[in-house]
Amino acid sequence: HPLFVTEPEYTSWVKQALRPEKYAEIVAAFGEFPGDYMVTDDGRLGVSRIQFGNVVIMPQPAAGGGTNEFQMVHGTDAAPPHSYVAAYLWMQYGFKADALIHFGTHGSLEFTPKKQAALCDLDWADRLVGSVPHFYVYSIGNVGEGMIAKRRGYATLQSYLTPPFMESKVRGIYRNLMEQIKVYNQKLYPEHGKADFREVEKAALAVKRLTVSLGIHRELGLDSLLTVPYSEEEITRVENFADELAAEKITGQLYTMGVPYERKRIVSSVYAMTVDPIAYGLYGLDKLTGKVDAELLKRKVVFSTRYMEPARKLVESLLSGKKRVDDDFICRVAGISPEDLR
Repeated sequence: HPLFVTEPEYTSWVKQALRPEKYAEIVAAFGEFPGDYMVTDDGRLGVSRIQFGNVVIMPQPAAGGGTNEFQMVHGTDAAPPHSYVAAYLWMQYGFKADALIHFGTHGSLEFTPKKQAALCDLDWADRLVGSVPHFYVYSIGNVGEGMIAKRRGYATLQSYLTPPFMESKVRGIYRNLMEQIKVYNQKLYPEHGKADFREVEKAALAVKRLTVSLGIHRELGLDSLLTVPYSEEEITRVENFADELAAEKITGQLYTMGVPYERKRIVSSVYAMTVDPIAYGLYGLDKLTGKVDAELLKRKVVFSTRYMEPARKLVESLLSGKKRVDDDFICRVAGISPEDLR
C-alpha cells in the first residue's frame, strides 16, 4: 500500500523546497514528472512507506538511475530522481514530520551531490532535509562517514555498538592440516643439513591427502591426484587459505541497542580488535630492523607462530591485570630502546 503522489502535489512541494535551477537538474537527468521509476499507469509517483498512526517507516529510495546498482544505492554525481526527491518532500510538506530519523549506517542522503561543508539551498542534502530536526542512528565503528552524515545532513548522531566479535570455530577443523604443513616446512627447510627429497615428498603427499579430504582443493582449483605431491607454491596457498579461515573473525551475536555486551563477548571482541594490530606492528618493527623480510607474510603458519600467538598471549596477560603497562613495558615488548620510543 504505497503512497501515491500526484503532479500538483509534487509541484507544490518543489516550489517550496527547490530553486528552479535545482529542479531543472532532475528534469535533465530523468525527464519531467513522474519519470520512469515507481510510476503508475495514470502518471502518479509511488512512495514506499508503512504508517503507524503518527509514525511512518520509509525505506530510502534509490538515489540514482541506470544499471549501476552501487551508485543507485550509495548515490551518484547527478541529481536524485523524482522518486527520491518526492519521498523527502512528502516527509516535509505532505506528512509534516516533527523529526526525521535515519536508522542504520551509510545511507545516500549524505552522499548526494554538491558541497561538503557550509551547505546552502543549492545543495541537495540541505533541500531534502529542510528545517526538520534530523537524527541519525549510526554505527560507532564508522566514525568517518558518521561525520559526513552529521555535516552534510545536519544530523545529530546516536551511536550504537557493532555486534561483538569472536573467532570462527573452524580452527580445530584445520589443526591436523596445519600441523602437517609445519612438518612439511621443517622437512623442506631443516635447521641443519640439506633437505631429504624423499622425506619432503612424503610430507607433501600427507598435506595433499588432508587437503583433499577437507575439500580445500576445490576452493583453490587444485588437483586431487593423491599419488602426485603438491608443489611448494601450492602448499603455501593451502597453508594461507586454511590459516585465513581459522583466524577469521565473525560476529558473535546480534547487538541490541542499550544492552551491554556479556563479559565473554567483551573479551572475545578485545582479542579480535587487538591481536592482529599488535602482531603486525611487531612484524613491522622487525622488518624495519632487518630481522625479517616481506616473504614471511606469505607463510601464514610461520607468521602466526612467530607473531600472532605471542600477541595473543600478550593480550591475555594484559586482560588478567597482572601486567603494568608503562614505557618500559612497551620497550620490552617492541624490542626497542627508550630513545626509540621517544
